[in-house]
Amino acid sequence: MNAEQMKAIYQMAKSIYNKQEQLTSGKAKLYQKYGINQNSFADYYRAFQKMLDGELHSRSISSELREYYLFHILEDYGSEKLSIALDAYKQSIIYYETTHNTHRKTEWELHDKYEKLLSSNGSIEQNIL
Repeated sequence: MNAEQMKAIYQMAKSIYNKQEQLTSGKAKLYQKYGINQNSFADYYRAFQKMLDGELHSRSISSELREYYLFHILEDYGSEKLSIALDAYKQSIIYYETTHNTHRKTEWELHDKYEKLLSSNGSIEQNIL
């Protein structure tokens, strides 16, 4: 997945979450314009939705897309929603580790990076870069 596709996935997920687009039409648009598998996008959207709602998402998405989500959730929805998203992300990491009997080092590092940003005294946006 390239940067252009990640941006399109995030924007479409955000539009669907904010009820500006329907999932069915969003999947079709992303497939037509970017060749993104419609079933894969449904998983990407559910991950986004579950993060914003603070719920466990049991399907894994790439660390790159997850980081893109975290960065833009902070940018678009603020630190409160980022905190909720991080809680959901933590649930997902623990679920995956438990069900697959594996350690998700990269996922924990990404989670901890954003968790530290939330607890820092400085500007979150400046600390990300």
